[in-house]
This record gives sequence, structure tokens and C-alpha cells, in this order.
Amino acid sequence: QYSIKNIEEGDKVIVTGNIGDHGTTIALDRYNLNIKGNLKSDCTPVNTITNKLKEYYPYIKIMKDPTRGGVATTLNEISSLSKNLGICVWEDKIPIKNEVKAINEMLGLDPLYMACEGRIVMVVKDQYAKDILKIIKEIDNCKNAEIIGTFVKNSYNIVYVENFLGGTRIINMLEGDMLPRIC
Repeated sequence: QYSIKNIEEGDKVIVTGNIGDHGTTIALDRYNLNIKGNLKSDCTPVNTITNKLKEYYPYIKIMKDPTRGGVATTLNEISSLSKNLGICVWEDKIPIKNEVKAINEMLGLDPLYMACEGRIVMVVKDQYAKDILKIIKEIDNCKNAEIIGTFVKNSYNIVYVENFLGGTRIINMLEGDMLPRIC
């Protein structure tokens, strides 16, 4: 069960590094695809991250690992806990390696739904987001951490991605499994 502080309009969403690496690596293995590239699982302990953020705990509303259902499902789970708020995710801020994008496109999968084993999705108070992000980026495997979105008024708790042209698409919870459960 989640423990959550009151999420407010304007709170920011941070992801602690590239997403989709773990699930994509597993997909390559499952489908016996021998593709070369700079791709490996992001499986790593997350306590390194949480220990560095202790002084900011009062400003962190929630932290969750995006393992099952990836970042998309995690954001929907968090949004559903808020009162009349949704999440606007900025597509150009989502840290995804080009290899991960290409492989998922080839397989017809969406990296937003791929398991991430060594990442955290967190909601933080707006005015502390940049300070928290700076600390996270100092950690070796978190150099690509990013503020990827913000909470917006929305009575249906909708999570959506906004692209650089201002177009949007709704991101729903993962229904079923893109890949059979791996953990």
C-alpha cells in the first residue's frame, strides 16, 4: 500500500535515469534477437538514490519503482491517488536511449511500459524539484535523470504525453503484459 503526502497542482515528476533498458534487454533475450548496441539492464539498488535525498524527504510526495508496467503504469497509479489532478508528461524530457526506442519500435512495443529495475519515479514539491534533480544526477547511474512532467488540474486523473508541437496522447495503465512477467 502506498503512503502518500498531498499531491498538489504544479508538483513535478522526476525519473532517476533512462527508462526501458531492463525490459528491452529482456525482450531481446526472450525473442532471441542478436542485436548489437550499448544496451544492458538498469538493474541496480535504488537505496543509493534514496540515501542521498534524506534532507529532501519532506518535499518528496511519493517514490515508486516502475518495474511492473513501466513508467506509464506507475504514473497512472500515482495519478489515481491524487484529488482531481492528472499528469502532463513532456515527451522531449523522457530519457530513453535511441537503441531502446529503435528496438521497441521494431518489436511494436512502447518503452513507457517496459520494466525499469533500477529506477525511481518520484513526485516532488515544485520549488525543490531542480535541487533534488541536481543531487540525483550526481549519482553514477543517474546522469540522465530528468523532470519529465507536472501535475495539472484534471478531474479524471488522466496521464498524457505532450509532444513538442503541443499535441497530446493519453497514456493508460498497462492492460495485460507486453512481456510475460520476469520478476
